[in-house]
Amino acid sequence: MITADHGESFNEHGKNYWGHGSNYTPEQVQVPLVMHLPGRSGGALERRTHHADIAPTLLEELLDCESAPQYYTLGQSLLDVESHRDWMLSGSYMGYGILMPDYQVAVHPTGAFEVYDYRMNELDDIELQARVSNEVLRALSRFYR
Repeated sequence: MITADHGESFNEHGKNYWGHGSNYTPEQVQVPLVMHLPGRSGGALERRTHHADIAPTLLEELLDCESAPQYYTLGQSLLDVESHRDWMLSGSYMGYGILMPDYQVAVHPTGAFEVYDYRMNELDDIELQARVSNEVLRALSRFYR
């Protein structure tokens, strides 16, 4: 397997973002993932994936784990053909991002948040859906007891 934990920004959008951990643009969150699974033919996924998808993929395919992924991760197998997610979580040093298909929500430690498109233009007219907010809060609390 070949992957990375983050990408790097080089001020692609003219907003003075450099390095990593400062936003959730594709330059910072989209990284290569190349995986070889013995006995499987090659292919490419055209959908959004998450690093949390690696564990269930390896556990199911290489170690014959039968425990449902929801017991140990927010991810799902990369080989799941029915895979669909409206949102994904991405962490930074201080807060986290909710990555929607067309925009990102940057949530700060204080609970304040900002909504941006993926070119770091602030979007004032978008409200996060209550269903998504509830799902994110449930996901964030799943492994803390």
